[in-house]
Amino acid sequence: MIVIIRDIYYHNFTFEVKDTDTIITLKVMIEFKTGTSPCSQRLIYHGQNLENERKIGDYNIREKSIIDLVYRMSGC
Repeated sequence: MIVIIRDIYYHNFTFEVKDTDTIITLKVMIEFKTGTSPCSQRLIYHGQNLENERKIGDYNIREKSIIDLVYRMSGC
């Protein structure tokens, strides 16, 4: 399925993911497109912080869902 990652500057990035992919897998995909390391990313869906070890399907994320990306200022 396709999900849309939207950063604080309203830039949208699309990714092909599976329900069984972990959040950290998605963060690595984001790193390849944006250059932002996974430890500097925070993903939020419907007000809920997405935990690295959980799966995309755990959060009932669906086709073309928008997930917000917040950049962390602290280092890894």
